Formats: sequence, structure tokens, C-alpha cells
Amino acid sequence: MVVRISVFLEDKPGRFERVTKLLFDADVDIRGFTISQMSDSGILKLLVDKPAVAYDVLYNDGFTVTKIYMIAAKISDEKGALHNLVQILSKNNININDCYGISSGNRDNKYAVILLEIDQSLYSEAEKILKDNGIDVLNEDEVINLK
Repeated sequence: MVVRISVFLEDKPGRFERVTKLLFDADVDIRGFTISQMSDSGILKLLVDKPAVAYDVLYNDGFTVTKIYMIAAKISDEKGALHNLVQILSKNNININDCYGISSGNRDNKYAVILLEIDQSLYSEAEKILKDNGIDVLNEDEVINLK
């Protein structure tokens, strides 16, 4: 299980900087992020090395923040691997609510990690289905320490 921190941001200068400053001051390492804009606001999605600390620091500073649990599926970095992953979930009636990928590895061992947000009630079932179909599921430490 991987914890993603989602932060509601007003679309105005300095809001993203405030988040990065708070996390820096709390010794939280941002390992990945994305921002989605919606008219006059946005959602900042963060993968950090200390999600509980990040949540507390941001919440205590007045940000609207949530924790989302995700599955980290490790797939080969080759044509069709993402389709295979999505097909496995689809055939088992598991809907993907949000997802993004991280390319990793080295020249001889390239792979991708796909972070999947699904209905939390299906988390254990989805993890088992993926493993039964030969897809590695990484824990939070493995994702945070990707090189």
C-alpha cells in the first residue's frame, strides 16, 4: 500500500511554494507529484517519504488535505504491459479512479510502476488479482526508494 497526499490549492501565486516550504521545513522529501487544475483551484498530488508528517503539517497550516491509499503495480517497460495490467483489472470489474506511472530501473532492467487508485473496498481483492496474474505489487518503502 502506498499513501498519496492530496492537497487542495487555490490557483494563485505562492500556494504551491507554501506547500513545498512547509514540507521542506518538516524534513519531508517529495518523491513525486502532479497538479491538476480546475478553473480557479487545483489538486496537488504528492508521493512523499513521510506521508503522516506531511498530512499533519499541511492540515495544521490550514490546507484541505486527504490521504489516499494506492496500489503500486510494477510492470515491464515494454509495449503492451500497461494494457495487460488494465485488462486484468477490467476483466475483474475493478475500476481505476486515478492512475499515473513512474519509469524506473536501469539500462538492463527497465520497468514502470503504475500507481492505481481504486475503490478502497476492493483494494485487497485487486492486489491479490494482480499478484495471481504475475504482477508485482510494491510496498510504500519500495516506491519511495525507487531509483
